[in-house]
Amino acid sequence: MENKKIIIGTLFAVAIIACLVISFEVIGNISEQAYSTGYDSGIVMKSAGGSVPEFVLNTQFTNEKDTVQLYNVNNKKLNSEQIQSIAEFFDLKGDLETYSKNTGELKIVDDSYDPQRQISYYPKSGAIVYSIPDEEYPNTVESQPSLPSKDEAIKIAESFVQKTNTYEEEGFVKNVEVNQKQQVWKSGATEPEKSYDITTAVRYSRDLDGIPVYGDEFSVIIGDGGKVVGLVKSWREVEQGGTGRLKTAEDAYDDLCNRDTVNPLNLADYDKITIDEISLGYWMEPRIYEQDQVKPVYVFSGTATRGDKTDPYVEYVYALE
Repeated sequence: MENKKIIIGTLFAVAIIACLVISFEVIGNISEQAYSTGYDSGIVMKSAGGSVPEFVLNTQFTNEKDTVQLYNVNNKKLNSEQIQSIAEFFDLKGDLETYSKNTGELKIVDDSYDPQRQISYYPKSGAIVYSIPDEEYPNTVESQPSLPSKDEAIKIAESFVQKTNTYEEEGFVKNVEVNQKQQVWKSGATEPEKSYDITTAVRYSRDLDGIPVYGDEFSVIIGDGGKVVGLVKSWREVEQGGTGRLKTAEDAYDDLCNRDTVNPLNLADYDKITIDEISLGYWMEPRIYEQDQVKPVYVFSGTATRGDKTDPYVEYVYALE
């Protein structure tokens, strides 16, 4: 029987963020309901378009706020000397080169280490990505690496962000989870013969004006023996920029059913979408895009059903009138 090894990653790549995925975790609720409309839970709406599922509302429309604080993004660009200074916090040296003209990614590769280490800078967002590729994404693993406990991982991450000057005062630990798995499968099997947790991720998040921010990337990746093998930080600097008037949650639900969302998901394989929760959030674009303003969104979360299988579901609708 042929064995196959599969690397599975849970670190959100840029392409995944750009199109979103149904299994995103939702944080935050609209608390202390101000008022609700006359629509009852269980209302069913057919969405516009062809092969799309029906939407079932399993919660009340609530509108806690009429207006929301707006935030502008400080899109300052770093010069080559400033990027080199960032690299020095990671003990890296080397030539700064353009890695991708499409995304604008600039990269420093330090070959003095074995294995080599590297750091990238994304000028459109100010994001940085540090990695020891051979240890963050090893080709093969024959035994379970020694990974830290949750509490140990947080201590390692906190020490590393302090050392590398990437600490953010408003950031808080969102979760600690397996970041990479490697599995061994036998042909025709329904479960892996072996499964190894390769790395652990400590992920950070933040709120603005008490409202969760979605789309930020800030993760410290920890590998065998508690060694930090990667860091991703796309965390735009923002400043207050007036207020905006919110559309109602009911109008946002209409937009959802009509597939007028931030990044429409492909729901063709699903029979029904059940919305269990509606909340407010702020939307950050992926690191490869420039963004001038942080846009408020309504967050619709629940389940997506296909036959007897149910998947977590979350989608975002722009919230301003």
